[in-house]
Amino acid sequence: MSGSRPTPSATTETCTLCDRVLAPTPPPGGWIHRDHRWAVSGHPGLAVPGWLALQTVRHIATFAELDEPEALTLGPLLREVSRWLHRATGTDRTYTYALGESVRHVHLLVGAPPAGADPDSRGGPLLNRIFGRDPTLIDADGSVVLLAKIAALAAGEPKPYPAPRCE
Repeated sequence: MSGSRPTPSATTETCTLCDRVLAPTPPPGGWIHRDHRWAVSGHPGLAVPGWLALQTVRHIATFAELDEPEALTLGPLLREVSRWLHRATGTDRTYTYALGESVRHVHLLVGAPPAGADPDSRGGPLLNRIFGRDPTLIDADGSVVLLAKIAALAAGEPKPYPAPRCE
């Protein structure tokens, strides 16, 4: 980090995820979790209920660049994000993906398949619809309601991981 602002990647003038985490106002639905390493919110590019974004606060472009505390806390936080989604949506599983092609800032998208979805509307077919920004998946109001439920679950629990000990 350079000063208090994450450093944008060398290939871009600005980083939308850095700007997002540093903005004076929270994203739609607010921050579900935020500390000095990680921030969790609703999916920033698509208001689909049950889809969250987990991003580093510090600007890095690849998982290979995670520092030791970021690496130690990612697994426990990802587990908690998945648990929050399970409890809030009743899902039997969560999907996780990270590409980093269009936004070169480490982030993972974590989501639940729609309740009652038939097998042909889950897994790969659902991810293809999300990648394609299928407008039939968008429900901004439903997303905000579900984000509030997830935030309440997250707020009622202890921090998902202990402070790592770094030498």
